Amino acid sequence: IGDYDASLKRAYLNNHVTLHILYETHGTGRRIVGFEAYPRSIKNSSGKCPDLDSPTLEPLLVGTNEETLVTYSYSVRWIEDSTVHWAHRWDRYLRTTAQVHWYAIFNSFIIILLLSGVVAVILMRMLNRDLAIFARDVNEEELRDDIEETSGWKLLHGDVFRAPEYGGLLAPLLGTTVQVMYTAIATVVLGTLGILSPSYRGGLLTTGIVMFMLMGSASGYYSGHLYRTWGGKNWFKNALMTAILVPLLLVAIEMVLNAFLWYRSSSAAMPFSTLVLLFVLWTFIELPLTMLGAWFGFRRQPYSEPMRTNAIPRPVPPQPKYLGWPISILLAGSLPFSVIFIEMFYVLKSIWQDAFYYEYGFTVIIGVILAVTASGRNA
Repeated sequence: IGDYDASLKRAYLNNHVTLHILYETHGTGRRIVGFEAYPRSIKNSSGKCPDLDSPTLEPLLVGTNEETLVTYSYSVRWIEDSTVHWAHRWDRYLRTTAQVHWYAIFNSFIIILLLSGVVAVILMRMLNRDLAIFARDVNEEELRDDIEETSGWKLLHGDVFRAPEYGGLLAPLLGTTVQVMYTAIATVVLGTLGILSPSYRGGLLTTGIVMFMLMGSASGYYSGHLYRTWGGKNWFKNALMTAILVPLLLVAIEMVLNAFLWYRSSSAAMPFSTLVLLFVLWTFIELPLTMLGAWFGFRRQPYSEPMRTNAIPRPVPPQPKYLGWPISILLAGSLPFSVIFIEMFYVLKSIWQDAFYYEYGFTVIIGVILAVTASGRNA
C-alpha cells in the first residue's frame, strides 16, 4: 500500500505499479513464464501516466492536512528472459522450506528407531522365554504343563479371529478407511507426476473429492467381503451403510460450519449449488460404485482363518484405569500423528487458506514412514 518513514513521521502512498511480464521465445511464438509487480509512490496530479525516467519524480506524501489529488497509474514492460523455461515457470514463486520438511522426516525416522527398538526388546524377551522352556531337558508331560501355564498374548490365539459383536457397523467403517487410504494414495501419485499443477487453483481439493467418489467401489468391495466373513447376510444393507455412514457425518459437520459462515455473510461459505452438486455426485457416482463393489465383495469366499476359534469366548479380565479405552486411543494415535502432523499442516493450509501445495515428494516419504510406524506399533 505504501511506506512510512518513522524518523520523519511521514507516510507515502504507492499509487503506481510497474508490471514486468517475462516471456520466452518458443519457435515462432512467445510464452509467458513470469509476472512481477513493483509498486512505487509518485507525486502526480497530471491525470496521466508519469514519465518514469524523469529525475524530478517525488514520492506522494499523504497524511497531511492539505488536500491531495491522487492519480493511480500503471505501466507494463515486456522482458524476454531466456533463463526461465515454461516447464519451470513456477519455481521462482514456489520456493519451498525444505528444512522444515527434512526436520519432520528426521523426527519420524527417530520415532521409527525407538519403536523398532521397543518391539525388538519385547520380542526377544518373549522368544528367549519360549526357547528356554523348550530347551530344558524335561519329559513331554512337564513340557505340556509349562505350555499350558503360559500366560499373556498367547492365550488369545483362539479368540483373535472371532467375529466382532458389531460387525455390521465395523465393516462399513473399515471399508471407508480403505476408501480414504486409496484416495490419499491416488492424489499423492497424481501430484508427484506433476498432474496437479499449481496453476490449477483448488486442484488438490477437487481431485481429492473426485477420487473419494471413484474409490467407492473399493470401499464397498472390502466392506462386503468383511461383512460376509463375519457372518452377515444382507449385503444391500451393508452397502447402504458403507455409502451413507461416514459421508453423512461429514456433510452434517459441513452444514453446521457452513451455517455459521452463512450467518456471518462470509465469502468462505460454500454455495448451496455446490452442496447440490456434491449430492448429485454422491447419488450417481459413489452410491452405484459402492453397491457394485459390495456385490462383488459379498460374492467372494470369506477370509480363511489361520487357526480355529474357541467355541466359548475367554473372559476378559478387568483392566486398570490407565489402560482404559480413552487413554489407549490417545496413546495409540500419538505416534502416527507425530509422524504426519507437519506435513498435514501444509496440506490443510493449502485447502483452507488458498496456499499452494506441491511438496508431493515429501508426502511420499512421510507416507512410507507412517506405514512403517503403524505396522511397528501394531506388532
